[in-house]
Amino acid sequence: MTKWIKKSNIETPWTTIGDVLGGVLDKITHTRNARPRNIDAVWSAIVDPDYAKYTRVEKILGDTLYVKVLSGAIYADLVMIGTSDWVATLQKQESFSHIQKIVYRR
Repeated sequence: MTKWIKKSNIETPWTTIGDVLGGVLDKITHTRNARPRNIDAVWSAIVDPDYAKYTRVEKILGDTLYVKVLSGAIYADLVMIGTSDWVATLQKQESFSHIQKIVYRR
């Protein structure tokens, strides 16, 4: 049975704390794990085609872009090259201006 509370002529159902927190956590998780549709195209455009062939963007979490590397040799190259140039290029794109770091995963 739903209980109702009357606030300024608007009837609102009582809500449990679990309902509220569940909704908030769903929104936070969806926002933090957001993966923009065009990220694959942007990534392929900024890295060398040989690297793009062996990498996949996994997700963006906060200000970090996570990239899955499918080859050990490519992973070693990417780690040695660094990310500052690619981060700077990503930041020029309006939807990726918040990216501060790229993390490579094997």
